[in-house]
Amino acid sequence: MITPQAIDNTQGGGESAFSAFGKVNSNFAASFAAINTAASTYTAPLTGSVGVLVSSKLLQTVSVLDFAGADPTGGSSSTAAFLAAANASKQVTVPAGTYQVSAFTPSQAMTWVINDGVVFSGTNNIPVADAQVKFGAYVNTWVNSVGGGVFEYLELQSAFNVRPHLSGIGIFVSGRTSTSPSPGVGAINYSSFAYNDNTSVAADVWGYYMTALRVAGANGHTHGMELDILNTGALVQMAPGQNFPAGLTDCLWVAAGGEFASTAGTVNPATCAIGIIQNDSSNRATFDKGIIFQNTAINGATGASGTGIAIAMATGHVLQWFNNSNVGSAYVYAVPGLSGANGTGIVFANAGTTIVETAGGTVQAAFAATPSAVNHVSITGSTTGNAVKINAQGSDATIDLFLTGQGGGSFVQLGAAFTSVSDPATTGYITVKDITGVVRKLAIIT
Repeated sequence: MITPQAIDNTQGGGESAFSAFGKVNSNFAASFAAINTAASTYTAPLTGSVGVLVSSKLLQTVSVLDFAGADPTGGSSSTAAFLAAANASKQVTVPAGTYQVSAFTPSQAMTWVINDGVVFSGTNNIPVADAQVKFGAYVNTWVNSVGGGVFEYLELQSAFNVRPHLSGIGIFVSGRTSTSPSPGVGAINYSSFAYNDNTSVAADVWGYYMTALRVAGANGHTHGMELDILNTGALVQMAPGQNFPAGLTDCLWVAAGGEFASTAGTVNPATCAIGIIQNDSSNRATFDKGIIFQNTAINGATGASGTGIAIAMATGHVLQWFNNSNVGSAYVYAVPGLSGANGTGIVFANAGTTIVETAGGTVQAAFAATPSAVNHVSITGSTTGNAVKINAQGSDATIDLFLTGQGGGSFVQLGAAFTSVSDPATTGYITVKDITGVVRKLAIIT
């Protein structure tokens, strides 16, 4: 408690500062003492407010400077003050200053309200950052118990920390365009800016980081992230050659560049738009499937009928496979500028696989499906000066190669040239089977 004697500062044997002030107002000492009594009340100048004890009012804001040992100059350790404050109050404010803080463990869950201009030094377990507000304890919490302490670095380094202990939503943010400050200004509900500006050492930065865990036996769904989009207006189509058509609706817009790109001195391609990786040093955590398109999720397709475009790419884009040496080993490619009339597509059906012309859907080639087939045809290219081969292959020891036209009057045509000369003697035969299965001999004439 501050008393008149505490501020009675006698200067050089002369009259004290408090005594001099008391001559001006002899009632000041009594008024000052009355304020400090337990029965003193404070009434806020607001309609409907009621009086509360001054001591209770002052306790509504607890500062670490209220505790012995707090040194905002950084000259001595403030660990004892921080520990005492954390054990005494559910919420403690840390005013601007420099504090030496060694590691300590509060006895209860509490909140630090860390003001701008706070700097920590020492082996502390309070983040070195300004303007921090933490809702919930930052040590010995259920978050750490879930992950065996592996998430402690997230808690300790968070500038804004919310952990609800009840089921529900931790943070809810809403926005609407009708209340934008000026016409045409969009509403952004969540914005994050991550800046990797450390050029001396390798330091990572994440614009957004999230972890979701499912324990054995948990029956509810576990989503790393859910993004919902609903369009109650007319459908607006978009193709790879378009950008931002009016009325566009998308669930996830992954964009290269941004506001800074137009003014940056150098702009190079980013490594990838989406990377599906394994973030597990033990190599145990994997995805069962990379991407799933639910059977009824694509417009025009139900999984049983209709056609919907699951992935749209521009011509010139390549679907590429790489081996474990990071060397491209296979790809699917459409040449740049390919027109619809000359394009081709592959259709998988119960009867087999067909190659079709994309404009009209006419079949260009077909591969019929044969359940339990053991034999097949292979087509082999050739080097310079050698013949291209069409071979019958399979598990049977002897396999005929059957070439036939359609209809009784059809022929198998050979593109070899024919020269008319007088018949010399026959020197041999090629044995073949006709369409009825009868073995025939074709004469060889030299």
